Amino acid sequence: DLKEGRRKKKKKKKKMVIPSQKALEDALARCEHAGPTKNAKPAPPQEVRKLLKIIRDGKVRLPDVVSKHGARLLSSKGWRTLKPDELWLVHEQVCLACLDTGDVDEAKRIIQKLDKRFPNSLRVAVLKGALFECCEDFDQADEIYKAVLEENEAHQGAWKRRCCIAKAQGNTEKAIGMLKEYVKY
Repeated sequence: DLKEGRRKKKKKKKKMVIPSQKALEDALARCEHAGPTKNAKPAPPQEVRKLLKIIRDGKVRLPDVVSKHGARLLSSKGWRTLKPDELWLVHEQVCLACLDTGDVDEAKRIIQKLDKRFPNSLRVAVLKGALFECCEDFDQADEIYKAVLEENEAHQGAWKRRCCIAKAQGNTEKAIGMLKEYVKY
């Protein structure tokens, strides 16, 4: 009986499964081959949703793919297929991809939506800082990150972004000093 009880407990535990390369390739193929060509329709929202989830869960960086399909999903009625908690994760994911690809206008639009929904969010503040970084306004970005760290001194994203700013400005020693300070937290 004791062994049987242990087996049942083991079965109940869910493990986080990182998607395979094959799953990513299949999802990508379904979205990429759906359109837009002359006669093809855009990828169905549920396929885009699956693709974005695989990319998110696998921590894969494909900014061109995410910004292309994600922005289309969010600007169409397809966003209605997203669960409420997933909707905002997709907004954040697409925003970061847009910043990576230099689509500042789309990133601004998404940040405004996120800021309206989560007005005092540190995550949204970090996205605003990343937007300023993308526009090479490093001083404004650094001020935002400092404000985030005043509220939460161990905020991983703000620390990392401040290090990136120092490095982008050619101040490697300052970046290293910040990394050392960050490790303390």
